[in-house]
Amino acid sequence: MWLPFFFTHVHFTINVFVALILTAVTWLYFDAWISKKNLREACRTLGFLLLAISFAVNSTKIETFIFGASILPDNLLLWSVLVSRVTGYVLVVLSHILDPLQPKPKTTAVFIPPVIVKSISVFAVPFLSLLVAFFYIRRATFGLERHLKPLGLAFLLLTISEISFSLCTYQNTTNISFFKLVAPFGPVWITGHVFLFIFALILLHWVAGYLLKRFSSQLILAFTSMTLAVFMLTTVGFTGILINSLETQNLSQLETDVKILKFALKSQQNTLLSDTQTIALNPDVNKLFNSADRQLLATTLQSFLLTKKQTTVTVVNPDGVVLARGDDLEKHGNSLSSDPLFKRAITGNSVSTITVSPGPISPVIFIQAAVPILDTDKKVLAVVLTDSDLDNAFLDNLKVSTGLEASLYGGSQLSATTLTTPDGSSRPVGIHETNPQVKTQVLEKNLPYTGSVNLFGHYYLSAYLPLTDLDDQPIGMIFVGRDQITILHTAGHAIQTTFIATLALLLFSLLPSVLIAKSISRQIK
Repeated sequence: MWLPFFFTHVHFTINVFVALILTAVTWLYFDAWISKKNLREACRTLGFLLLAISFAVNSTKIETFIFGASILPDNLLLWSVLVSRVTGYVLVVLSHILDPLQPKPKTTAVFIPPVIVKSISVFAVPFLSLLVAFFYIRRATFGLERHLKPLGLAFLLLTISEISFSLCTYQNTTNISFFKLVAPFGPVWITGHVFLFIFALILLHWVAGYLLKRFSSQLILAFTSMTLAVFMLTTVGFTGILINSLETQNLSQLETDVKILKFALKSQQNTLLSDTQTIALNPDVNKLFNSADRQLLATTLQSFLLTKKQTTVTVVNPDGVVLARGDDLEKHGNSLSSDPLFKRAITGNSVSTITVSPGPISPVIFIQAAVPILDTDKKVLAVVLTDSDLDNAFLDNLKVSTGLEASLYGGSQLSATTLTTPDGSSRPVGIHETNPQVKTQVLEKNLPYTGSVNLFGHYYLSAYLPLTDLDDQPIGMIFVGRDQITILHTAGHAIQTTFIATLALLLFSLLPSVLIAKSISRQIK
């Protein structure tokens, strides 16, 4: 949860940082326009201003794939950024076309205008950024304006950033390998922001070399920087508290939910025990278990099996020999004398428990119940053993009523779950829980665990409880969890609202900073 939170604030901070630096460049070119008042400087000033606006608007964008729907219409935000960015680049390019080169002595340079892009597409923005870089590098190499070389390098890096962001628009791809590259906060996204930050640093170094030569400019930049730092800290602090509060609230809820799941399992145990007692008290079973007609007894047990939807029903004599089975009419005569439940039931007690047994792919978890059949003197005549599987269907029904993702583990191995693999078509049963904290806390210490875990490439807020046997020893784990994306969706609107409010306050603070700086400058003079 905290990684998307961190990257979202990195996106906001870098874009605001770039917008402020581009505003400083706009200020520099605006000073040039005041003295010359020509179309070339006007285009360059307006172009950089639109670029600054573009990055400022883009700073409020959140990854809807992670945080859910934006409070601003997606198309409005996209076109606002695209139109201002494209128009800004076009105006900067136009200003270079209107501005003739200062040729080197005794050399000539021939320039062929590039082909104009007729349709705006996703890659129009990086193309125009590359065009701006070309013009600045051309002026620094073919002309005499060597001081513009840093701008050429900066816009080349910005081009790489723009290409990265253009690739990120293909997040709806069905190619899993390509999606991993262009996914929100993935390698391409990070690359784009790294190059954008480097672009900002180069541009800052270049523009500071001019603006810091004036005392009033130094004061304005100092006030703006302090204001930006205060707003950034306030924004991060507020949204951090919000995320932490949501995380704490959800973990607390999950602690309750996992106890509800354990209660549901206990209810299943009680239901199975009650059904087993019904079988043990049934007159037909009491007549038949001591007779030689084991086929009829097995048929009677089978009817109970189908009615109660159990997995097995078995009647065992006091020596532990199987008399009949409802799930297999022909199988009898084997011994269950070593079965822990039989040992307890033969003493006259009715018991139920949860048991784990090995399976071909994953362990099988089932509820067992054992009820003695007693004569009038309380002597045990036979024992009825039943069991019922706890499978994916049981957890799916729980999810329908609660909306929770739940899993059952036999030991550290997944036995049943509502979770699916990334392809959405299969259940990842059979895999092992590898988180050492979970295994130590739940399976070794027999204690609950709550926290964030990575399951099948997704981060979940989770709660675990030990699954225990008759002796209260851990034989597995109960898990409930909530995908962190659903929690981030809850926080998405609040985070974006905070970003918009911070940006608006930051813009409003620029005017007081300028007025205070000029006032101090006049007093010193």
